[in-house]
Amino acid sequence: MVTPRGGSWQGVVWEDGKRVRRSFKSEQEARDFEAGLPAKQHATVGAMWPRWSEVIWNKTRNYRNCARITLEMIARLGPSMPIIGVDRKCVRRLIEELEDEGNAAQTINSKLSVISKLMTYAVDEDIITQAPKIPFRRIPVGRVREYTIEEEDRIVGHLEPPYRQFTIFLLYTGCRVGEALALRWDDIKDDVVTFWRTKTDRPRSVPLAQPALTALSYMRDRGYSCPFEPVVYSTFNKHWRTARAAAGLGHDKQAVAHALRHTLATRLAREIDPFRLQMWLGHSTPTMTKRYTHLNVNDLKTGLTVLNRRST
Repeated sequence: MVTPRGGSWQGVVWEDGKRVRRSFKSEQEARDFEAGLPAKQHATVGAMWPRWSEVIWNKTRNYRNCARITLEMIARLGPSMPIIGVDRKCVRRLIEELEDEGNAAQTINSKLSVISKLMTYAVDEDIITQAPKIPFRRIPVGRVREYTIEEEDRIVGHLEPPYRQFTIFLLYTGCRVGEALALRWDDIKDDVVTFWRTKTDRPRSVPLAQPALTALSYMRDRGYSCPFEPVVYSTFNKHWRTARAAAGLGHDKQAVAHALRHTLATRLAREIDPFRLQMWLGHSTPTMTKRYTHLNVNDLKTGLTVLNRRST
């Protein structure tokens, strides 16, 4: 029974047949203690965050990564760190530590995103009244990379089947490598492919251009049980680096396979509106889609037609 005592409140519970009395600053905390709820000062990251992580990311593709980051953050903060102590000042100290260790801005933001969701959940659990504002790092703008038609032909020309067909499919659908590797033949119907396993856990469908259809036809004719059955991620990267070097692009660190996705995004951005492009790429926000398109000054010259029409 909760009772006042001096300037505090006492709650009583029975543990292993023994009476345990504990003092709290507020009556509500004492009642939470008797009800078996974690009092604010006793709710620590070590006790709460692993359980919350299970709830937040259960059955998502990011579960393992987020669970790993959760454990890393617990180790950095210390398991006994009270959740109410994870404030903006604490997060800034954590960011400084990560930066001193050489973590890239995107890596830091991934870890901060996990903390942000955990602290938002702490609000839902009435442990804190407001989640701290997370100072996410600014992502530096890297060098843009779009393959020209000539570069595309040179790289593809130095790839052996089935990696050649796989690369063509990536280029003409704009999908991620993992999305293509997860495809089944049932995912392709009426010249449309549906990617079920995506980075955002949201399936999307895109129409298939003729080069992508030709690549799939090549794989189907060879009796593979799934479109890219013989392609292994690590082996594909080795083939890609070899073809890149043979194409005279071995010195270009930006000439990675993922730039195929950037290439498709930039080509489509010249022809379709941003909303359709966002749907095609499967991005959650227009901001991410903008980062994937690399239009140059020559693309802006299409506006001269409108301006010159006004001046005549």
